Amino acid sequence: LLLTLSQAMFKAGHFKQVVPLYEEYLEYFPDEAAEIRLRLAGIMIEKEQRPTAGLRMLKTIPQNTLSESHDEYRIHLIEEATQMINEGIIEFEGGNR
Repeated sequence: LLLTLSQAMFKAGHFKQVVPLYEEYLEYFPDEAAEIRLRLAGIMIEKEQRPTAGLRMLKTIPQNTLSESHDEYRIHLIEEATQMINEGIIEFEGGNR
């Protein structure tokens, strides 16, 4: 139910509201959540302008757990976050809430 709700909110573009749902999902199912970690990192980097937090999330994805297309997206996010940091994006600790 949690995953279904969070996926529906993600598809509807309610990114700020989906973050706590994804975080809760990660608490309950940490070993099954590589794609959720990737989505969460994408939200942090692309929607919330939080490149450091996004990179930290990407580092928690175990090697060889993503499909080829998801791994390409992971690489894209790393490049985007690195560019944001190099451009001086300031990120405050404390999350998105």
